[in-house]
Amino acid sequence: MGTFFVYFLLRMSKIITTFAAMLGKRCAIWIMLIVCCAGMWSCSSHRLEEAQATVATADSLWHNGQCLSDSTQLAQAYHTLHRRRAVYPDEYAHACYHYGKLLRAKDDPVAAMQCFINASHSRTHDYHILGRIYSNMGSICHLSGEYALSYDMYDKSAKLFLKNSDTILYYYGLNNMAYELAEQGKKEETLGLLSEINPQCPDKYVLAKVQETKAEMYLKCNQNDSAIYWAHLSLAIDDTNPTCVLIKAQAFSQLEMNDSALFYANIVLNNPYASKQNIFNALYYTSHLDSTLCSKDVCALTSQREDIRYYEYEPQMKKLKDAVRLLQKTLTHKPNLGWLYTLLGTLLAGAVLISWYISRKHKKHELLSQQIDDLETGYADLRKNRTTQIEHICATLRSSDSLSEDLNWKNFNQLCIFVNEHFYLLASKLQQKKILNETEIRLCVLVLIGLTRSDIAHILPYALNSVGKLKDHTAKKLGTTGKNLHDFLLQMAVEG
Repeated sequence: MGTFFVYFLLRMSKIITTFAAMLGKRCAIWIMLIVCCAGMWSCSSHRLEEAQATVATADSLWHNGQCLSDSTQLAQAYHTLHRRRAVYPDEYAHACYHYGKLLRAKDDPVAAMQCFINASHSRTHDYHILGRIYSNMGSICHLSGEYALSYDMYDKSAKLFLKNSDTILYYYGLNNMAYELAEQGKKEETLGLLSEINPQCPDKYVLAKVQETKAEMYLKCNQNDSAIYWAHLSLAIDDTNPTCVLIKAQAFSQLEMNDSALFYANIVLNNPYASKQNIFNALYYTSHLDSTLCSKDVCALTSQREDIRYYEYEPQMKKLKDAVRLLQKTLTHKPNLGWLYTLLGTLLAGAVLISWYISRKHKKHELLSQQIDDLETGYADLRKNRTTQIEHICATLRSSDSLSEDLNWKNFNQLCIFVNEHFYLLASKLQQKKILNETEIRLCVLVLIGLTRSDIAHILPYALNSVGKLKDHTAKKLGTTGKNLHDFLLQMAVEG
């Protein structure tokens, strides 16, 4: 086998080397990483499916009265689903319930309680399984003598069963709550709670539990005849109930009818369904009522029961108390939310600062937009006023009889001074382009004034056709056409 494994590794290394040489080192590394991740995902998925299958079959095992002989499989399922509790909350809650129940059967109530607490903190919406979980918590609290806390757990269980429309289980929950009240000697509250079950529930076993609860209540209230009566009615429905038989033994003992008490105590000792607590109580009455028994005889009776041969009552009670303390610590524990408040405060302060900054930027933007609008409005008014002034001056010049003299036509420098003064530095703008000569600048001034081609030809003086050619040539230099030259020059003068 070892030789084959070495041969397999050598062959695989050769294949990988060949593969890397063909595809390149980086490509081969990426492919191998992808293959490894796929393999890990496949194994993880396989483990998850196994865990889900284990949890799914656990219900039927408990129903058939079987406990998983090998707890390793259920423990693995619990730990596998614990790592995926956020994705599979319902399956995780089921795993917590079954594993906790198994731990209870193995006399480890503290670990069982931790499983039940984990399930109650999961995000499952399976109210049926949550009801069963709180019911198990209540059972552990009851065994430890914490009846008030047990009542609270059974109350939560009943509400969850009702929410899930599990009617029979809801009645069982109510009866459990009544039983805890009976343990505390609260007769009126117990009868009031049981009255909600009797007229409505058709299940005879629920009614048997109700009668057992009444028997327990009357026993606590020292009404022994009533306790015997209700225990007898319960046994008429379920004759395998050792608790009712023990109630009879206790009631007859208090009535000083020792023979009857001893008779029923012996029945409990011979009942294979009796709990360990009932067995110990029955042994107590047997050892105290039967004067013919010695301590060795009591030990001999105890040794006949395999399930209690090595059972120590005091250490077990300590475990139950520890489990209850764990639950109480969880219930009273207030999580430290200081970090959460700090985070929320920081986020709130950040939100306020961001809002203030955005508001400030928005106001600045609005102010800037308003200023831009005002500038655009003012600029439009200025353009309009300048256009009106230029048109008025041009009209005055066109109607003048001494246009050449007014313009200082023959003196180019004086002409430029006049144009700059009345047409908003138009001459300087034309000179800055450095593409027009003096004649072309004179032509631009006459075109802006609005003279006809014949008037321009008379002033220059130029031939009529030459004026047209000069106008087109000048317009081309300025980047426009002869037809649009007047508007172009007016816009140049207005824009300033």
